[in-house]
Amino acid sequence: MCQMYMVPKNTMNEGNFFTIKERMCIIGTDSIQMEGWQMTMNITGYTVEKLKDPTGILEGERYEFFLDIEVPEDDELYSENGIELKVIYAVDTNSERIAQYYFYEKSTQKVLDFELEEDEETIVKEFCKTHLEEENE
Repeated sequence: MCQMYMVPKNTMNEGNFFTIKERMCIIGTDSIQMEGWQMTMNITGYTVEKLKDPTGILEGERYEFFLDIEVPEDDELYSENGIELKVIYAVDTNSERIAQYYFYEKSTQKVLDFELEEDEETIVKEFCKTHLEEENE
């Protein structure tokens, strides 16, 4: 099942990087901050879906996240068409990790040749982990 959730404003609180207060499609506008630094993109919404492995070859489970991203106009990643980040998040008995990701223009579906910086990847991984836990509650 694929669901859309909002990422509320002021998502930082003690002990948690992200919280979901309401389950609806509303765009938040706050930057995501972690330990004194600020990410240049905002995650404003997301969808997640569990992927099925019909072959049974892959160990663990895979989840496909589509993150709605907002970046400043002066950022090289900015596009008038909107930006999304597709993330394949892998969960097995030993670990949870980002198996694959890519940026693409929202309206054209054109894949963009950009990589997450190490700190951004950490935030995206924490975002996926937190929201997957909420999905499974």
